Amino acid sequence: QYYTQDEIDSSFGGHALWYVYDPYKGIVFANECKHDLYYWAKDNVCHHTLVYHRTLYVDNSEPEVNLQNPSTCYEKIGNIQYIQTGNNITLTANDMPSSNCSSGTWLYWRYVWNGGYYPDDFYYFNGFETWTTMQGWNQTNEASHGGDYSAVSNSSLIGWYWLNISNINLPSVSGNNKIFLIFWQKADDLSNYDASNMFGVWNASGFTPLKFFYKEDMSNEWQRVIIDLTPFAGQTITLSWVYENDYGLGEKWYIDDVEIAVWNATFGYSGVIQNISFNDDCVHTLYYFASDTTCHYSEIYNQTYHVDGTAPETGFSMATNCTEGPIWNESGEYWQACDWANITFNV
Repeated sequence: QYYTQDEIDSSFGGHALWYVYDPYKGIVFANECKHDLYYWAKDNVCHHTLVYHRTLYVDNSEPEVNLQNPSTCYEKIGNIQYIQTGNNITLTANDMPSSNCSSGTWLYWRYVWNGGYYPDDFYYFNGFETWTTMQGWNQTNEASHGGDYSAVSNSSLIGWYWLNISNINLPSVSGNNKIFLIFWQKADDLSNYDASNMFGVWNASGFTPLKFFYKEDMSNEWQRVIIDLTPFAGQTITLSWVYENDYGLGEKWYIDDVEIAVWNATFGYSGVIQNISFNDDCVHTLYYFASDTTCHYSEIYNQTYHVDGTAPETGFSMATNCTEGPIWNESGEYWQACDWANITFNV
């Protein structure tokens, strides 16, 4: 949508309400809400373009995700949850900033059961508990997110050094399924940070950088990173963390708990709802989280359920002092004994 000179003069009060664009500052929206951006250009001899208009919805909130257990055929005894097969667990996700400025919400879930995974049986994990020698990177027990070890860059080396995990065969996915890489990273000696580190993926076409790690984004606390690998579905890939140190002593960059799994995904603008049920008698662990389209993620939650789809069996035995034992009276439909009877029920 654009505006003529007459409309500029009448609707916008001429040039008085306009900012001069500063390429060093750019345009930054500080508040969550709907923003209408108008922009145009002119030269020094009174020529100007039309005025263009864009509507932008600004979102700076993490989505919320909740789980509701069924009101019937569900029981929690101590810390153990029991549920009947086919009984629905309800997940909801919402991300609605002020002025209805939602950019859209994704709800993700998967579960582990009886040694398998749903919605796809593919699963990869590397916690660097075993180690293959790699130039510029070492195994360390100085810091770990889980387990005893992590991978750490050699901060005394100058140059680019690659931490590679090779020959990962990603599955093909269909429908609403997505493949996510989740790993944890942190850095120490941040005062020595002189360049941006990077993560990317190698495939048959070459290297694709997917995320840069700048000094202002880093922390000496463990940070979770989520990368969408769905564009590489059905391919053999190599995961690569690239440590760059241009001069002197650099920072220490730690990587740990690298996990790849397939997640079921549901999308909506508000109040995303997903019912989940289990069909097999065994222990199921459900994982779930939410994201929006502007790179905000909720925590990843999990719940473990003992799933039961089998009706109990009952029986009893009777002992008596009658020589012939207990006798069933057909006409009266009762058991008859002598002086006493001891009845034992089993379930």
